[in-house]
Amino acid sequence: MIYRRVSMVVVTAFAAAFAALAQQPIDAQHSIVAIEKDRFHGWPANNGAWQWGDEFLVGFTQGDLSPQDGHNIDGIEQSKFARSLDGGVTWQVFDPENFLDGPDIKWLPKGKTKLETPMDFTNPGFAMRVFASGYHGNDDPEGGYYYSYDRGATWKGPHFLGAIHKHEALKGKMLTPRTDYIVTGPKSCFVFISTRQDTMGRIACIQTTDGGLTFDFVSWVTPDTTEYRAIMPQTVRLSNGDYVMAFR
Repeated sequence: MIYRRVSMVVVTAFAAAFAALAQQPIDAQHSIVAIEKDRFHGWPANNGAWQWGDEFLVGFTQGDLSPQDGHNIDGIEQSKFARSLDGGVTWQVFDPENFLDGPDIKWLPKGKTKLETPMDFTNPGFAMRVFASGYHGNDDPEGGYYYSYDRGATWKGPHFLGAIHKHEALKGKMLTPRTDYIVTGPKSCFVFISTRQDTMGRIACIQTTDGGLTFDFVSWVTPDTTEYRAIMPQTVRLSNGDYVMAFR
């Protein structure tokens, strides 16, 4: 009941805010991030988004455009990036080497290794991309991650997401995380992941305190319910230390 009451408050608050905004004129500028004839681009929520001042980095999935029931994408699904250095006005698409590369429609990582040197989460160019199973261009039941120290220009990995898939709370569940993390120190970081069992899904919080060498289960975020499937979390930390998560 606590989870349900909190969710209703959050949804009601967002609905009221959006209703208020809808009544106000907005001076919006629209820019094309990526476009290519006969190609489909989509799902930045699945691939990650980062910001350093006026510099934005957005991940997306690219494939063949194929109008059909469901998603209009076909063929090999490639994970790419677009970067803006001017606050989103102009964008440049690029595809880093050794990043989610593979010849198959669903990419199963090869050569995934255990991280040997702890990551520095406070590096000014740090970015991390988490992957696992069940969505576009990714298929890895154990989960893993890449990380970058140069704002996504180059990436190190893939590395194991520890042994988190063996934790008692997660056994028998498919890991379906998107990229959602909050840095709490040079070697500490909360990572928010989604899981799936049959048609239902829950969101959980895991944590590393040793720079990504190991990950521990912290708690479930959403309740165990058959009323809905919870996926695609995005979390922010407020100035008072509270955390607010939006999820689908």
